[in-house]
Amino acid sequence: MTSNRHILLSHPAPLGLIVAMGLSGLCPSPAYAQDTESIEQKDSGALDEIVVTAQRRAENLQDVPISVTAFGADEVATARIQSLNDLASRIPGFSVNTFSQSRANPALRGGSSSLTAPGAEQAIGLFIDDVYFGGSGDFEVDLFDVERIEVLKGPQGTLFGRNTTGGTINVVTKTPGQTFESQGEVTLGNYDYFQARAYVAGPLSEKLAGSLAFTSTDRDGTSLNITTGNRVDTLNRASVRGKLAWEASDSLKVVLGLGYSRINETAPARDNLFPNVPVDNQALLATGWVPDDDPRVVQMWTDGSYKSEQWTGSLRISKELANAELLSLTSYRNLRTRELPVPLTGTPVPMFDFGEPRTLDAVSQEIRYISDYSGAFNVVGGVFLYYANESRDINGVFHWEPNAAGALFQSLTFCPLQNPNDIVVSAACRTNYASLFEPGTFRVFQRTRTKSASAFLQGNYKIVDSLTLTLGGRYTYDHKRATGFSSGDPEFFWHPADILVDDSEDWGQFTYRVALDWRATADILLYASRSTGFRSGAYELTQSDPALSSAPVGPEKVLSHEVGFKSRFWDGKAQFNIAAFHAKYTDLQFFVNTGQASVTTNAGQATVKGIEIDAMLAPVDGLTLSAAYSYQKGSSKGIPPEAEIADGTAPAGTIPHTVVLGLDYEYEFANGRALSIHGDFTHKSRYNLEFNDVPQYISGIKSQINASIAYRTAKNIELRLWGKNLTNENVVTYGQDFWFGYYSLPTALANPAVFTETSQPRYADPRTYGITFSAKF
Repeated sequence: MTSNRHILLSHPAPLGLIVAMGLSGLCPSPAYAQDTESIEQKDSGALDEIVVTAQRRAENLQDVPISVTAFGADEVATARIQSLNDLASRIPGFSVNTFSQSRANPALRGGSSSLTAPGAEQAIGLFIDDVYFGGSGDFEVDLFDVERIEVLKGPQGTLFGRNTTGGTINVVTKTPGQTFESQGEVTLGNYDYFQARAYVAGPLSEKLAGSLAFTSTDRDGTSLNITTGNRVDTLNRASVRGKLAWEASDSLKVVLGLGYSRINETAPARDNLFPNVPVDNQALLATGWVPDDDPRVVQMWTDGSYKSEQWTGSLRISKELANAELLSLTSYRNLRTRELPVPLTGTPVPMFDFGEPRTLDAVSQEIRYISDYSGAFNVVGGVFLYYANESRDINGVFHWEPNAAGALFQSLTFCPLQNPNDIVVSAACRTNYASLFEPGTFRVFQRTRTKSASAFLQGNYKIVDSLTLTLGGRYTYDHKRATGFSSGDPEFFWHPADILVDDSEDWGQFTYRVALDWRATADILLYASRSTGFRSGAYELTQSDPALSSAPVGPEKVLSHEVGFKSRFWDGKAQFNIAAFHAKYTDLQFFVNTGQASVTTNAGQATVKGIEIDAMLAPVDGLTLSAAYSYQKGSSKGIPPEAEIADGTAPAGTIPHTVVLGLDYEYEFANGRALSIHGDFTHKSRYNLEFNDVPQYISGIKSQINASIAYRTAKNIELRLWGKNLTNENVVTYGQDFWFGYYSLPTALANPAVFTETSQPRYADPRTYGITFSAKF
C-alpha cells in the first residue's frame, strides 16, 4: 500500500510559488488534521477514516465537534518537528515568543501570557504522556519517540482543565507491544550539526513489553559573538525515555514510563538595530564598539550559559469494565536549571542582564471514567489532583551610564536631589549619588507552592441518530502560597526596594462546554459550541511597585463560541473542514513594561475572532496536497492608561493571516524501493509578540520553505536530504526596546526614531540543512 500524507495551506500565497511547489515538491510536509492521528490513504486512493481522542475517547475524526491540528509519527519525522518552536511555524494561528531557554510564551486564538513567575502558568497547556508542562520555563523539551502530536484549539477547560484558555498541545509517545521493532538514525548538517536517535521495543515476556528511546543533538552556534570570539545559540542536549507495558490480565493493563533529559548550551544571541543616530552611552563607546549590520554577528559581553536536568515519570493503569474503562494516571516531574545572566542588550559591557535558574517538583493524579454504553448516552468523568513546588532565582547585573536615559529613570527613583522636570541627570545626583550609576547587581527569589483539585463530567446524548448534544462541566479549586525576597543594589526597573513576601490565596472556578452537532449526511458534520476556561491566579515578585509584589494576580477567564463544518467528498479523496470562532477574555493577566516600570496586574478585556480552514486532496495514488488558512482579528479595551496599551490592541500572538501549504509525494518502485518528496510553505503576517504595539515586538514570516527528498530501500534503509528555512528568513522570536540604555532623553526626543528603531531582537534559526541516514528493523 502506498500511503498519502498531507500538508496544510492557510492564506492566499503567491500563484507563482504555489505552481513552483506543485511542480517541484521541494518542501517537507507536516500532517494536519482536525483531530489526532496522521492521515493515510487507502488502496482505493481514498483518505482513511481516522480514530481520534480529542474528547478523551476514541472517535472518528469527522465526528468530533472540535478544531484540532495533528501530526502523526511519519509527519513529525519528515518535517523534523523536534521542539515547540518547530511546531510554531507549522500550525496556523499558533505562535511562541522565546525570551530565552528559561522563558517561552505560546499563544493561540488570543490565549497568551507574559507572566513568567513560578506558579504562573501559560495559556497553552502542554501534556506529554499525560505529564503536565505549563510554566514559562517548561517548554524547552525534546520531542522524540513521538506517536502523534495533537493541538486542540480554543479553551479546553472541561476535559483538560485549568490553564488551557488558548488550547492544548497533547503529545503521545510510542508504547511497546508484543512485536519487536527497532530503528535508528544519524544526521549531519551545517554548523557542525550532529544528531543520533534510536528506538527499540519488543516483548520481554508473554505479558510484558519494553521500549527504550534516545536522542542526542549537538550543534555549533548559529551566531558569532565577536566580543568573546565564540559562537552562541548552540545546541547541546540529550534525552532518554523508557517504558514498560504489562498486560496483567485481559482487562487490566499497566504502562510505566521514565524519562531523563539534560541541556548544556550558551545563551541566545541578541542582535542590535539602531537608527542613524549616534549613541550617548560613554561606557559603551569607550570599548571601541561600532554597530554592525550582520544579524548573525553579535557583540555580547558574555556567551551566557543555560544548563538543565529533568526527570519525568508516568504510570497509566487501565481497567476494562463491563461497559466502560477506568483509568488511573499518575505523573511526576523534577526540573533543575542553572542560567548565567542572559545579555539582553547584546553589548560588550553589561547594561541590563539577568539569569533566572528554576526548580520544580510536581506530581499529579487523575482518575478517569470513560463509558461505552450501547444506548444514546455516554459520559467521561473523573477527578484531578496536582501539587507543584516551583522556584525562580533571578540574578541580575546592570549599569545605567549617567549619559543614558536609564540613568535619569534611576535618578528620578532614588535621588532626592533630582528635579522631576529635568530630562538629564542632575549634577548633584551625579556627585552625591554616584553609586546609582555604577555597575550593580540584584537578586529576586520566589517560591510558589500550588495545590489544585478538580472534578469533571462530560456527557454526550443522541437526541436522534443524526443529532448529538454534549454537556460538560468542571470545578477547580486552587491554593497558592508565595514566599520570596529581593535584595541587592537599587535598580529602578526590577529592584526599587528590598521586599519580603509570604502570602497565600485561594481561587475556585467552574468551567463548562455545550455543543450540538448534526450529521447532515454520512460525510457532512455541522456543529456549534460554547465553552469557557480560565487561567489560575498567580504571584509575581518582579514589579516596580513593592506593594504589588505581595498582591496576587487574579484568574483570567475566557468565553468562546465556535461553529464548524466538516466534510468528505469525491469518493473520500477530498476533505474540507472550516471553523469560525469568537473568544472573549476578561480580567486579563498581563505584565506591563513601560520602559520605566514593570507591573503585573488584571485589567480590561480582549476579544479575538477568526476563521480556520483545512483542506486535503489525494488526486492520484501517492500524492497528497493539503492547505490551511487561519484568520484572526483581536482587540482590547479597558486597559489602564499607565500601561500605555491603546484601546484596540490585539492580545499577544494574534496573527491576522497564516498560510501553511504543502505537497507530499511518494513513488514506489516494483522492487519495493521508494522515492519521496516532501515540502511545506509558511506565511504569517505581522503580529505582536507581546501585548502592546511597540515596533520592536513585531514578528512575522514572509515566505518560509522547508524541503526534503528521500530514497528508501526495500529493507527500510533510508537516506534523506533536508533543509529548513531555505529562504533564510530572520524571524524574530523576541524583541527588546532598551533605547534608554543607549541614548539620552534629549537625543531621543530630538530623534523620535530612537524610540521605534532601537531594538535587540532574538532570531529563530537561519537556513539549516543536512543529511539523515536511518534504518528500521
